[in-house]
Amino acid sequence: MSENTLFGFSESIINGTLAGLLCGRGLISGAELVTRVGGELRRPDIMLNLQGFRIILEGKVDQRTARRQLEHQCTERINEDLCEISIGVIYHLPRPENGLFDEPTIPALKALLSQGEFEVAVWGPGAPEPALLKPWSTEDLGGLASTIRDAVHEAHAADVLSDAVSRIESTLAAAASALLASDPKSFKNLAEKLATPLELPKPKTQQEFVRTVKMGFLVLLDAAIFYNVLQPQQKELSAVENLKRKHGSYSSALARAFEKALTINYEAVFEISAEILSYLPPEAEPGVAKVAATAFHIGTTKVLLKHDLMGRVFHTLLFEKLAKHLATYYTAVTSAWLLAKLTTGTPGATWSDDDMSDIERFRDLRVCDFACGSGTLLSAMYGELDRLYTDAVYRSEGQPDRDALHTALLDEIISGYDVMLYAAHIATLTLAMHNPESIFREGHIYVLPFGDKKDSTGSLEFLVRESQRARTTATKAGVKEREIREVRPEPHSYDVVIMNPPFARSCGDNLLFGSITDKKKRNKMKKRLTDILVQSQASGIGHAGLGAIFVYLADKFVKPGGG
Repeated sequence: MSENTLFGFSESIINGTLAGLLCGRGLISGAELVTRVGGELRRPDIMLNLQGFRIILEGKVDQRTARRQLEHQCTERINEDLCEISIGVIYHLPRPENGLFDEPTIPALKALLSQGEFEVAVWGPGAPEPALLKPWSTEDLGGLASTIRDAVHEAHAADVLSDAVSRIESTLAAAASALLASDPKSFKNLAEKLATPLELPKPKTQQEFVRTVKMGFLVLLDAAIFYNVLQPQQKELSAVENLKRKHGSYSSALARAFEKALTINYEAVFEISAEILSYLPPEAEPGVAKVAATAFHIGTTKVLLKHDLMGRVFHTLLFEKLAKHLATYYTAVTSAWLLAKLTTGTPGATWSDDDMSDIERFRDLRVCDFACGSGTLLSAMYGELDRLYTDAVYRSEGQPDRDALHTALLDEIISGYDVMLYAAHIATLTLAMHNPESIFREGHIYVLPFGDKKDSTGSLEFLVRESQRARTTATKAGVKEREIREVRPEPHSYDVVIMNPPFARSCGDNLLFGSITDKKKRNKMKKRLTDILVQSQASGIGHAGLGAIFVYLADKFVKPGGG
């Protein structure tokens, strides 16, 4: 550690004091911690663990060689696998006023750090050397805290998920392949049975049989992950491994686990999972064991719980034609984060001039996705609103109440609509995983009728409020319950409408509403859509495809001045 000093403070003292200030802003940190690499000791200046990411800050006082030294140190920390993200910090503190202190004191140093500026650069993994994620820029203390939080979202998020996605896909493939090899005829029957609770089209080809069974195992994995997150928080729940030792198999263990969880009222997650588990034959035990092992790994890797991991896998398993006709394409986490960041950073947005540290004020915000899919964009907005609130609280020198924020976000602020039941379940779970220790009461993720007896068109029914049919009956896909209720959002009621809308249009074999296999039903839905556009004075917009119609829908429901 360099012996450089600034106003009588050594770098080690400055780093330790900065660590305390960052801790006060909700960033868990420790200064001058010793670790060992290849038999040699390493002493990073500041170590943080944020949302499962290991982050190291290396600090230097202002000097000519500081940047060069930090660039070497920060890249070395990543190469040594001490962290996923490294941040270089150069201190530029204001000169103390005469009489501020006769000798260096920590309170005086805190005051200087709170008033000072920092040159900051961020590195993350890259090939062949760590990548510069953010070039040198000047920030105040709040900006430094925001940079650290932003780095969690930016730094190789896709790469962090890639290994987990590969592991999940390998698990599902192995489970399905083993079952198929044991009895091909029973495998086909199983796929047909699983299609019903999954609300998927009846499989007709070998590829669709395999994908349906994989989807069934994905449901089990989803529920097992959520169970592993809940279990330490609920005294009445036993660890899956303990249940396996008691009941002799993972199939029995998960059955008991889901049964017990259902008594705590988590029907939307565990009821469908228990039903699918009941369909599986004894030959599925090796596959279920793989699911249990993967669920344990993911459930204990906190960073994976903050991203739409299951949604990413879900989209790879969708039937090819179903995905194409619904125009259901996965929104990358980085793209979702960027869109949410741009939304909250737009001048004139609802939150720009208001104090976001007040939860009661925060409750007035409304965010919606009319085609939410697996919830990637809503999850990104959750993260951005969390950041706005947290930064505002620390600016007012308070302490954030994240349980209250979580409840407000899920019970009042965030709404999502989709036409696929399981996608909506994933969206609910993705939001819940932001704070799994805090269970919300309601949640507002809905599955809308699509191609039912009334030829319903999902969210587009909201365009014709003058009609009784605008009072759409939806299935609420909540973590704690699944119920049928009437939903009828008010025009201009949302501060933000954020979407990756379906862009389907009748062109070649890309049929509008092509996921509906009944041609007569599909034609009726197309006529219904034409009637909707006429009634909403938007005739002709449909030629541009569903994307344009969803943009028109968003404009109708966003508040003036909203985003």
